Amino acid sequence: MDMIKTNNYKSLFESSVRLSDDKIRDLCFATKYYLLSKDYNTVNEYVKLIIDNLDTKNITTHALALWIISDAIREADIKDIEGKYIEELVSVQLSTNDCNAPHWLYGGKSDYYLSNIAALHCGLKSGLNIIDNDDARKKMIALREYALKKFLQGGYLISIAEGDLRLGDLSMCAVPFCMFGAEDRILVESMEEESERFFGNQGIEFSLTEKRNKELTLLLSWYFAEKGDIEKGDLTRAKVLYNKAAELTASIGKEALSTILMAIVEEVLYKKENISGDLTIIHCPKGTSDPYYTSLHERSPRIPTDTEEVVINAEINPSFGEYTLQLEFSKNNQPPMEVKMIKEGTDAGGEYYRANIGRFDFGEKVTYKITAEGSGKLTSSEEFSFNTARWFDCNGIIGAEQLQEKIIIYFEKAVDSDVLPVLTIRPNGKAALFEFVFRHNYKIYNLLKLDTFKAEDLDVVVTQKGIYICDKHNGRVLTTLEDNMVSFLYNGEDIIKARLNLKAGKEEKYFGMGERYSCIEYKGLRIDNYVYNQYRSQGMKTYMPSPFYISSEGYGLHFKTNSYSVFDFCSTNENAVTIEGYCSKDSFDFDLYFGDPKEILKNYINRIGLPELPPIWAFGPWMSSNNWDSQQEVLYQVEMTKKFDIPATVLVIEQWSDEATFYIFNDAKYNLKDGKERHRAREFEFSQWGRWNDPKSMVDKLHQEGIKVLLWQVPIHKYMGGVSHPQRDEDERLMIEKGFCVMNEDLTPYRIPYGWFAGSLVLDFTNPEAREWWLDKRRYLLEDIGIDGFKTDGGECILGDELKFFDGTSGREMHNRYVLDYIGAYYRYVKDLKGEGITFSRAGYSGSHTMPMHWAGDERSTWEAFRSSIRAGISAGLSGIIFWGWDIAGFHGEIPTAELFIRSAQMAAFCPVMQYHAETKGEYNRDRTPWNIAERTKDVRVISVYRKFAILRMNLLPYIYSEANDCVNNCQPLMRAMFYDFPDEDECINLDMQYMLGKNILVSPVSEEGQTVKRVYFPKGKWHGFFDNRVYDKSGYFEVFSPLDTIPVFVKANSIIPLNLNSSLELLRNVGNDVDSFKNLCLDIRLEDQIKNDFKFGALGDINIEVVRIDKGITVSTNSNQPIFLRFWNEVKPNKVTINDKLATECCNRNENHSFYWCYKENQIIVKVEEGSSYIQIEV
Repeated sequence: MDMIKTNNYKSLFESSVRLSDDKIRDLCFATKYYLLSKDYNTVNEYVKLIIDNLDTKNITTHALALWIISDAIREADIKDIEGKYIEELVSVQLSTNDCNAPHWLYGGKSDYYLSNIAALHCGLKSGLNIIDNDDARKKMIALREYALKKFLQGGYLISIAEGDLRLGDLSMCAVPFCMFGAEDRILVESMEEESERFFGNQGIEFSLTEKRNKELTLLLSWYFAEKGDIEKGDLTRAKVLYNKAAELTASIGKEALSTILMAIVEEVLYKKENISGDLTIIHCPKGTSDPYYTSLHERSPRIPTDTEEVVINAEINPSFGEYTLQLEFSKNNQPPMEVKMIKEGTDAGGEYYRANIGRFDFGEKVTYKITAEGSGKLTSSEEFSFNTARWFDCNGIIGAEQLQEKIIIYFEKAVDSDVLPVLTIRPNGKAALFEFVFRHNYKIYNLLKLDTFKAEDLDVVVTQKGIYICDKHNGRVLTTLEDNMVSFLYNGEDIIKARLNLKAGKEEKYFGMGERYSCIEYKGLRIDNYVYNQYRSQGMKTYMPSPFYISSEGYGLHFKTNSYSVFDFCSTNENAVTIEGYCSKDSFDFDLYFGDPKEILKNYINRIGLPELPPIWAFGPWMSSNNWDSQQEVLYQVEMTKKFDIPATVLVIEQWSDEATFYIFNDAKYNLKDGKERHRAREFEFSQWGRWNDPKSMVDKLHQEGIKVLLWQVPIHKYMGGVSHPQRDEDERLMIEKGFCVMNEDLTPYRIPYGWFAGSLVLDFTNPEAREWWLDKRRYLLEDIGIDGFKTDGGECILGDELKFFDGTSGREMHNRYVLDYIGAYYRYVKDLKGEGITFSRAGYSGSHTMPMHWAGDERSTWEAFRSSIRAGISAGLSGIIFWGWDIAGFHGEIPTAELFIRSAQMAAFCPVMQYHAETKGEYNRDRTPWNIAERTKDVRVISVYRKFAILRMNLLPYIYSEANDCVNNCQPLMRAMFYDFPDEDECINLDMQYMLGKNILVSPVSEEGQTVKRVYFPKGKWHGFFDNRVYDKSGYFEVFSPLDTIPVFVKANSIIPLNLNSSLELLRNVGNDVDSFKNLCLDIRLEDQIKNDFKFGALGDINIEVVRIDKGITVSTNSNQPIFLRFWNEVKPNKVTINDKLATECCNRNENHSFYWCYKENQIIVKVEEGSSYIQIEV
């Protein structure tokens, strides 16, 4: 890098003749380097050189010039270049539609090269930051669409149109040309397909017949440096490729370009790692505190204890050269010792240094620093330190006392420590609140007793060996703390963590713990709680954990922490559940709840936050795809759903924004605003050629069609990989200036170190001013455009214990809590502005039920993923997530088979949220719409079966919504485990492929390929087939025939299912998508003896009904605000029916105008009742 600064290239380009295209190309990249290093004087000189020498017909050379000159004008604030000149450059780009040209880097024969297309796209994109030109915008759209149409084969990008070659230039489409994002899945997966060539350590070749190429190797290094995902080893790859490039010889005529590219890579790496060009030691003792990722420059273990040897790891930058690293350390201020750090390599070709400094005794304070020397440079790190910790056990109880409504229990002081644990228990009905406080140098002067302490519903028995929580009414021991019931991790100054041990029963089972994909019961497993973005194949990792479980022994436990925690369900000690987590201010708090699963979950939800009811439209069928990137496409998909007579009530639009600000529609024209200001809809110009030519009219049209609209969001300010976007850049300036983003420990802005949106800033929602600023940027979407809510994606981005938030919260406490702050802010904003609305979220934590609704995240289109999603929904319900859904048949990769899509759609119809969704565009249409699945699989049954179940969903709307209302009022999930409703039946414990939807419907999806007979377990009582009304009156397993067009669903006897039906009063008949009224509200009654129900339909009114079987028939009392039909199943024909003591007419023609009547058909008694109060007598 020093070489390029001291040997300025201006002399290379001074000539009496015009510079060649190759030299202009090199000059553009040299200018890019000086822009990165902010040497704007040299930038100015080079731009003038480019302008003076640009006289070529080569369209790609013009594109490179347009790219770099436009960026220079904006970033270096060059004043003396008129917009007219940029107009001229743009006009050159617009003068031809022929992209058949020599390769922009290697020349040769003309062809349709993808990287040429990307260069043209890049030039126009940069030019539009300086001037406004509709034709240029249209051409940008056309170029990208052309690339997606002509440069895909087998789902992967290719380098030459309609061929089959992937050359070594694919990465250029993202860096530097930005037609695709560095994380764009099409690009990433295409490069992974050629991973040996692209990710190898030997350098990159342009084609399979050529030698390794220095320039391409450096360009790929630049790509990985900009992408910067350290978890995936991107920075390591960048360094490895850089080092390999240094060994290669530049192509003839490209020596200068190679040197420039080396300087660019160095500059990007320095910026990514927040270092200067000087020798720098990288060491972060705790890394990012990610339990699933260990960096090459952290301490191991992160929290040293007296039983483990301590290893110090470090990296060096720049890594180009040979260095010697020494570690100097001392303990308790003794004379320091030195140890040489050993250079180690990784499988990916990375390098780091390590030193084992041994084991230390409890309380010893260890300080250390690292010195590096090499390449004529010497540097030292800052000084780091730690106090060695130890796990202490609390061995016994010395006494207890009851003070008013609390019981205080004192433990023996732990051996070799000054800490005395004190436990305070506050019984509260069928709950007990536990608070362990670890007191230092605490003395007890009075001899305290060990006794039984009584509360309203519980007895707390305290002995020297343990604590026993008993049911006061029957004496049953509900849970026990004994045998080293609590331990704590102490370093002589702070209580860092604690462990709680609860006695485990031999047959005890455990449920809950958030949304989990692998199983719904956890005995023998170690489950941690860490909000995590696991893309596909989640296993036990999850977007939505919860430190809460329900025991089959009649209690539940909630560990009240936002920090990382681990629940060990008898995997280490078969006789104990061990809970480990961080202490807060030397305390460790948890709540115990007692009763059956319903009582436990209700108490838990009541304590952490009351749930909210989504509007009724949220319970109809949803439409969604990441492919729908224009107004025309959205409206086309709505026309298709109408064409096939398929109802929908919600449409999600993901690809709507500019992918920079995430609040401005793609292709919208507007004036740049100061970062503190917000836009209104009237300030945008939406051109007819644009992808979103009139968003307001589109939303209005969708509303007229009965469809509500959600727009996609994330809580990050996107890192653009060096690409300029004026409004985004201005917003970032203000965001940093005002401190609106999450901060590092040193109060510099935090940027996501790896994963999704690596390098991006993250909004601090604990800052009221920042929250208001962020949401007000989006205000026009709700107020002016008229959308109905947001799909609040992501939020799993807080990585580092030491991060700082406005309200004083640390990164350790905020990692799990952040999603609650983020989604909660959006949800309240929507509700405040619209009166009603929803957020639809992937990530969550304890308390997420207060901001409905949620979905299961990103999954493949496989049968195993289908089964995993069913488990996820069941476990989420057992953890308090009331309204949950998933992407029908998965959203990733190639489309599902027709069978998988059909079986998944059937299940989704009996799920809180029924939604199909697909990810980004591919070579073939990957939409999960029924018409696309039918076309792609050549199976026309897909459309008819999906239509059937979407119609059924609208038929079920009264039941689902009334049950949703009941779930909110009673704090229980809509989709729930069989164990939840039938805790006394052992067979229900492990049923993970069937569940209850509300109180009365049992759902058993067909989840195996080719399966037409499903083994269903029926709990005690009588059950009716939902579709065939077959009666199952014995408990146990039954083989149920289920051909492809149906799903095993059953209704509990002695229940009422309210339905929305057309005039035929038959299921599966279309009633449209109107949610403002029901066509014909029919109460399906399967009566045994007596039923009493209060159905609440919100704005659609309420119905109170009581049905009683008497000796000579049935009596019914109803109170309804609308006419209703009562349908009794499996009954004999009545002799007569009276309504309010008036004889009702027997009439089988329901089109006749009778206020009330009855009819009998196929073992069904149907009675029509007018609104108001009615008393019906059915005599049989």
